[in-house]
Amino acid sequence: QDRRRVVVGKPFHKTPMFSHEIQYAEFNPTWTVPRSIAGNEILPKLRKDPGYLERNNYKIHTSWKADAPAMNPHSIDWSSVSNKNFPYRIVQQPGDNNALGQVKFLFPNRFNVYLHDTQSKNLFSKASRAFSHGCIRVEKPLEFAERLFGGRSLNQSKIGKILSNPATQRVNLRKPVPLHLAYFTVWVDGGNATFHEDIYGRDKLVGKILFGRA
Repeated sequence: QDRRRVVVGKPFHKTPMFSHEIQYAEFNPTWTVPRSIAGNEILPKLRKDPGYLERNNYKIHTSWKADAPAMNPHSIDWSSVSNKNFPYRIVQQPGDNNALGQVKFLFPNRFNVYLHDTQSKNLFSKASRAFSHGCIRVEKPLEFAERLFGGRSLNQSKIGKILSNPATQRVNLRKPVPLHLAYFTVWVDGGNATFHEDIYGRDKLVGKILFGRA
């Protein structure tokens, strides 16, 4: 058994519920900034300071195509760029300030969510932990990686060697691990029930359906 705290999506960016299989991990990951985050959160910073990307280890590409070349952010008139259909692909390179931290765990899905490390480790100490854009941040992810891979195929020593190389490295699981993203507002442990806030309003919707109000 392995239990650890996580950070999930904000009420406006709900973490979805579905079942899948974790297939592989990426150490020293890159982060491709979603179009919505690029337009709504990074674009205002670029309008004030195009050097923001370089200072935070981002590369910007001419389009969202996989083979789009990198470009100079100072060559763009950011005041003329629309936040609704952000045309450029921004990728944060591996490093100490990468938003995904040192590792992410992938189960390719249509929601484009995954488990990952984080720079904001202080959030794990909070009672309510809905702060992400939908992905799931995992406490002590390197310990989780060792547990996930069984310890023998990927122990802390091997993980350390992988992380010492700044390049992104993919490590496949020999056998995919089942994953269930669930949503519970009541949890029973040792005969004691613990009640949690219905942050996504899903219980309210179920209640309306059960009582014929939906």
